[in-house]
Amino acid sequence: MAITLLGSIGDFGNLTAAVGALGTAASSLVDATKAFSGGVSNIGFSFIRDAVKPFQVALKSVNPKGGLETIQANWLGGMAPADQLSAAKALIRLGATKDNAAELAKAMPNLEPTAFMRAISRSTTGQDLEPQDKTVLQVLDDSVGARLSAAIARADQKYKNSAKAIASVFSIALAVAGVSISQGSAVTQGDLLIALIVGVIATPVAPVAKDLSTALSTFVTATKGGATPQKS
Repeated sequence: MAITLLGSIGDFGNLTAAVGALGTAASSLVDATKAFSGGVSNIGFSFIRDAVKPFQVALKSVNPKGGLETIQANWLGGMAPADQLSAAKALIRLGATKDNAAELAKAMPNLEPTAFMRAISRSTTGQDLEPQDKTVLQVLDDSVGARLSAAIARADQKYKNSAKAIASVFSIALAVAGVSISQGSAVTQGDLLIALIVGVIATPVAPVAKDLSTALSTFVTATKGGATPQKS
């Protein structure tokens, strides 16, 4: 028997709930990939990696193995963007020393290298900072912030869009597999087309499926029940 989406209006609530459940299952499969070295969470991190490259020398000062581990861990862990930015700025400031100040200064063409080296030297040796030193160090923070804030925003956008796309692929695969199993050798191209359509809409429908199902059920109940006539 061929699959059809036609039926009474009362069936749409159940259909919406079923489609939403499919979308939820697909999204759960996407989340499950995070168990394998971060899985889908790694998408987008390349923007952040590129943004901190000019400051890599400071990160290596904190962690000789590369310094990106903490920043990447914060990204994979889903830390709030503002907190990720603050943590990265703190790491780079911590790793800035008089030995790497000249290299760091190259990442900030608008900064006078000698003034920057002097400010870093005073900061790391515990000397009192003069107003110009504070201004120079603020330029470092602002430079890191400007690059990283944009990178984190782009990374977050790419991650979300990619996760939705992957979830759609999963939902389509689940829908087609379900139809193939239920119909067996009787499956038709029309059945597979319906499965494809359901798979495509399942992910965006999932977040609102419960509300839609409830609204449709309420509408059907009200329509069938009608108004109760009052006795004169």
